[in-house]
Amino acid sequence: MNDRIIYIADMDMNVKQYLKQNLEASCYKTKTFDNGEKLVWEINKQKPDLLIMDISLHGIDGLEVCRRLRQEPNTREIPILFLTDKKEEFDIVLGLEVGADDYMIKPFSVRELQSRIKALIRRTKLSQKKQSDDIKLNDLKFDVQGRTIYRGDVEIKFPKKEFELLMFMISNMGKILSREYLLEKIWGSDSFEGTRTVDVHIRYIRRKLCELDNEYCYIECVRKEGYRFINKKLSRKVG
Repeated sequence: MNDRIIYIADMDMNVKQYLKQNLEASCYKTKTFDNGEKLVWEINKQKPDLLIMDISLHGIDGLEVCRRLRQEPNTREIPILFLTDKKEEFDIVLGLEVGADDYMIKPFSVRELQSRIKALIRRTKLSQKKQSDDIKLNDLKFDVQGRTIYRGDVEIKFPKKEFELLMFMISNMGKILSREYLLEKIWGSDSFEGTRTVDVHIRYIRRKLCELDNEYCYIECVRKEGYRFINKKLSRKVG
């Protein structure tokens, strides 16, 4: 058994036991929970390498657990995968918006789940090796470690995947990046997500950037090709 520990949070005892058996057979250590409050308390004592969680939990739900973990510097980098029967687009977008790294719908394939777990742990490990300084762009200041953008006294905090996507596009400023390329670079070549995931994340990023600075166009959609970070000042018609 390796040193990787995965926390499993679900109110269904059968699901918890099934996950526990399969993950331990793959040499992961596990702890199981059915209460959101107890889960947060335990995570503050001992951080897992990954959290698999249903949205429906006793106490506080999985969405609130995710929000709390993302607000604290000590826990905001923990990879979180929602495993739930909530399959509407609204639920998926909300889960990703509050900060989840991945989202799977029940019933699920164990092989697919294990592939996603490996990808999340690998990307988190690589991300922790990268040291990034703060960035300034026009009147915007980017706090890379805090995943927050400031303009004067106004600030907007970004979910993990949105910020990773934004920073990747900034590092490739001026280049047209296809949806498939962005999906591979941010979600991984073994991701089971579709390109629609990229569109959803770009939409939320653009909305937040516009709230902070409506004098510039930062992300351009290039028809049939993808997206490009351009940092272009918008012309204002007078009269």
